[in-house]
Amino acid sequence: MRLLRSGSPGGSPRLRYGQVDHLLPQAHYGKLKDEPDNWVLSCYLCNQTKRDWDPLKDRPGEDHPSAILKDDQRRADLIAEVRAYIAKRRAEQEGTDREWMTVEELLGY
Repeated sequence: MRLLRSGSPGGSPRLRYGQVDHLLPQAHYGKLKDEPDNWVLSCYLCNQTKRDWDPLKDRPGEDHPSAILKDDQRRADLIAEVRAYIAKRRAEQEGTDREWMTVEELLGY
């Protein structure tokens, strides 16, 4: 899993409590809430920033959401889109730059 690093303008990481977030929000895809392919690791701030934003909203005619989550490449593309959305929103809200890091990098593995 990947996690958004919440960094201050000086670059020092401030990890909030980690949470399991739903890549496709429960508000729109309630039947997928218990689907492990729909789970991603998120810090509290990023989870709150994303909230119920739907990355598939502007994709009419796409395959069933569960099919997208099962396809590794399409799921990775969806995660990248969600990351970009969160980073843009966080930058707008706080005027700071955000970057992604793996959990292994975060923990120093």
